[in-house]
Amino acid sequence: MTTSLTTIKVEKGVRDQLAEVARSRHTSMRALLAEFAEQAARDQRWAEIDAAYTRLQDDPEQWADYLAELDSWDKGTGEADELAAEEWPEYQQ
Repeated sequence: MTTSLTTIKVEKGVRDQLAEVARSRHTSMRALLAEFAEQAARDQRWAEIDAAYTRLQDDPEQWADYLAELDSWDKGTGEADELAAEEWPEYQQ
């Protein structure tokens, strides 16, 4: 697998901060930036989820429908799932 690399321009102070953090974590700036990018992507996904919940709550009818659906999922059938019990016997103890 080949890795495609590129160059980015950042202020010297930012570069120095990144280098210091990388050094303190005993990692490379490349690995540190990859970690930061993954965290930023996770933060963005959760922000979008939070915004979607906010929009849903702004409509009382849709929010009530959502909560009713959650409740129905939580209740399930009320009966034991024999197929699941056979498939995962370790959870039946």
